[in-house]
Amino acid sequence: MFSYLFVLYAIPGSLGVSATRQYHFNSLAVPRKAKEAIGGITRLTHADV
Repeated sequence: MFSYLFVLYAIPGSLGVSATRQYHFNSLAVPRKAKEAIGGITRLTHADV
């Protein structure tokens, strides 16, 4: 539950900083419990597969 609240409050701040500094990309790190499932936004693959 803490992770969701952290993101809820962190996203507006990070977007404000990005807009002020004219960043084209930003990211956030979210604290989590060990072995807590979190979805990824990319899939890592080998070039030879």
